[in-house]
Amino acid sequence: MAVSSAVVCRGLALVFMALAGGMLLWGQTVLASRLAGRTFIIYWTLCFLFAGLALIFSVIEIFRLRRGLYRQQKDLLRKTLEEIDRESARHNKPHQE
Repeated sequence: MAVSSAVVCRGLALVFMALAGGMLLWGQTVLASRLAGRTFIIYWTLCFLFAGLALIFSVIEIFRLRRGLYRQQKDLLRKTLEEIDRESARHNKPHQE
């Protein structure tokens, strides 16, 4: 079974958000006293990187959803207009006597 790119994108966004959230929680509580100097910079840079990656993948997913909704709306409008044309043609046929 093939995995769609949307599922991969959502999964990566979720993983990166969980990592950033976990790092934020741990960095403010358990590791607060141990983070100093270079370790502090590296730790919070990684946390920021994970949050940024989560944001990027989320924005990609938003654009993907908008594009899909636009296609669906366009198809629905086309089908509705075709149905109106068919109904109009059916009602406007001359009656044979």
